[in-house]
Amino acid sequence: MGKALDKLLSIASNGLWTERARRRLTPGDWDTSDLEDLLNRRNGFYAFESALHVLPWESDGVMDISRWNNAELWKAGYDGAADGLLCFAENAFGDQFCLSELGIIRFDPETTATSLMARRSRSGPQSFSKTTGGRRLGQWPMTGKLRTGRCPLASASYR
Repeated sequence: MGKALDKLLSIASNGLWTERARRRLTPGDWDTSDLEDLLNRRNGFYAFESALHVLPWESDGVMDISRWNNAELWKAGYDGAADGLLCFAENAFGDQFCLSELGIIRFDPETTATSLMARRSRSGPQSFSKTTGGRRLGQWPMTGKLRTGRCPLASASYR
């Protein structure tokens, strides 16, 4: 993970929980070693102008990975579409970034569509700005609005 992880953490907020990640989740079908390495360095954070929210491994008081993945919380409303996913981060639009048996996937909570982001979590998304919505979200504080009639992440009109 080395340089890519160092770069991500250099633009990220302080940790959301001061304790280091000490407890392991039951891995199931997931290889959590890279995620554990990341969260041992910074246990939850925001990055890309707060467009990416990485949950802490565990905490008292703030939402963490263990609670977020509780089957009775939000996943129950998806009739199994989110089963088998370990959701660890989300973008500004609510898309979930998850570990699955394939690697890291993005789960769209509006459509339940999934897209493979990286196999075995060894490489990151091709465009962080497009994936998180960071560049478009960055327009909002400056102008007070996003361009009307356009999907914030797509280049085509959605009307």
